[in-house]
Amino acid sequence: MCINIRAVTLQRSKRMNQQQDNAMSQIIAKCWADETFKQTLIADPKATLTAAGYPVPVHLSINIIEDTNQSFTIVIPPNPELLSDEDLDNVAGGTIWRKMAENL
Repeated sequence: MCINIRAVTLQRSKRMNQQQDNAMSQIIAKCWADETFKQTLIADPKATLTAAGYPVPVHLSINIIEDTNQSFTIVIPPNPELLSDEDLDNVAGGTIWRKMAENL
């Protein structure tokens, strides 16, 4: 039996992306419902996420930007062609998102 590692990784990435979307949706919903949480998240993302049950690795930098009706933020992810398999795995379903998804 031959296993296509890339296909398995892609399936896992899709599943992790759904879990990431769920975690992000919960965080955003909490920001909309709780202005204090939102301001605290903007001011100190690592501490706020950790306190909310989403541990953040020490080496990871997090930027929180609030879009408005007059602005829109586009995030350009790392080029997957320039990443190792381990880096690609972390981008597709990385440590922080895996931890967030586990806490859903």
